[in-house]
Parts: sequence; structure tokens; C-alpha cells
Amino acid sequence: MTAFAKPILIASLILFVIFFTNVGIGAAGNTEFLGDVPQMLLLLASVFLFVVGILRCEARSMEQDDADRI
Repeated sequence: MTAFAKPILIASLILFVIFFTNVGIGAAGNTEFLGDVPQMLLLLASVFLFVVGILRCEARSMEQDDADRI
């Protein structure tokens, strides 16, 4: 994992935990602290960061594979 991808994946995890906590609180019958639109944006940001982190890891892996072939 690259030094660039690790913080991105950690940020994605943090955002997803916030999203999951909000959904859990809402399912328990208590008032959610985020509405529908902020909740959607939070999940979108989490997924976006996850995809960027995974693609960055994949790019690093491909670079290492290319370097090993030379």
C-alpha cells in the first residue's frame, strides 16, 4: 500500500463508520443526526475515497509488476 493510498482508505473508513452509526441510530428508533441528503453525500464521499484508494493501490501494484519484468 502506498503512502498516498493509506490515508485515503482510512478517511473512507472513517466516513463509512459515521454513515453506519447514523443508520444504526435511525434504525434503533432514535433521531438521526444526519438527514437524507447529507447521509447520501457522506456515503458518496466514502465510496469515492475508497475507489480512489483502491485504484491507487492497483496502480502501484502494476508499477511494481512492470519494474520486476525489466
